[in-house]
Amino acid sequence: MFRPVIQQTRVLFGLAVFCLGLLFWASSSKDKILLENYDEKVRSAELMNKAMSVLKDYRLSNGVTNIDSISDPNFTYLIGKKFGPIQSIMHTFQKNKPR
Repeated sequence: MFRPVIQQTRVLFGLAVFCLGLLFWASSSKDKILLENYDEKVRSAELMNKAMSVLKDYRLSNGVTNIDSISDPNFTYLIGKKFGPIQSIMHTFQKNKPR
């Protein structure tokens, strides 16, 4: 029975070892390159986290505990209720539209 060379066990094992060697070489030769303004981006992310925690603490201290878990699944308290006293209705825009 004809058996091609590529299907022999030692050839397949050799290819597997070769591929694992290439994988190790590629994963170990990565360089960490920081983009410009990287430090500023990190500081702004930290400031954002601090602002979000201050907002959450403020809303919790004022008794706002009923939030919409569908609109705000992470409970960040950045998204308020769907309907509230400051929400306007579309037809009020039509009435107040300048002519």
